[in-house]
Amino acid sequence: SSLIIQNKESLPSLSLLLGNIAFQLAAGLYYGCIWILPNILAAILMKYFEDKCNNYYEEFIQNCKKCIELYEKLSDALKNYLLLYFAAAQSFAIFYTFISLSTLVKKKSYENLDVIWTAVSLCQGATVILCLITLTSCLDSAHQCLVTMKRQAQDSLLVAAVREERQQLKYIIMRIEGMGPISARGYFDIDKTTLTSMLS
Repeated sequence: SSLIIQNKESLPSLSLLLGNIAFQLAAGLYYGCIWILPNILAAILMKYFEDKCNNYYEEFIQNCKKCIELYEKLSDALKNYLLLYFAAAQSFAIFYTFISLSTLVKKKSYENLDVIWTAVSLCQGATVILCLITLTSCLDSAHQCLVTMKRQAQDSLLVAAVREERQQLKYIIMRIEGMGPISARGYFDIDKTTLTSMLS
């Protein structure tokens, strides 16, 4: 009976447990608005760009020019956001995971609330990393659409007989070759290799 009393005393009170749940729900709402929602909006923009690149109902050369202009506008609009997002997300994932694990390791005795808080903290860090992976994949797919468009332009150049059309295709190929992946204000390019180096 004394063992049962000790176990009951080690459990957190109902008010403390409800308060912690409310705090975690508020934190989840905060992370959703700060980390997930902007990520979804950026993914929608990249999906719109991919659909424009795959528009087969418009003349190929004109569609290429519009897609190149749209890619430049998207790159310019997202450069500041990407720099802040990737820097903050990487810092958050590293330090939040380190603090959560170090706090749990330093304690000699563990309570249920400590284990729950550590598990939730690790899930939040994993969510931020998942957002990074998703956003990077969307940006890399957008750049791959340009690469595919360049190959199509090269194939069209081989069979083009009109001089004006050949000049326009050469111009499109040259423009695409000068455009790399979307960058975070020039500090680094956003592609899958960048994500690998950041997580390592």
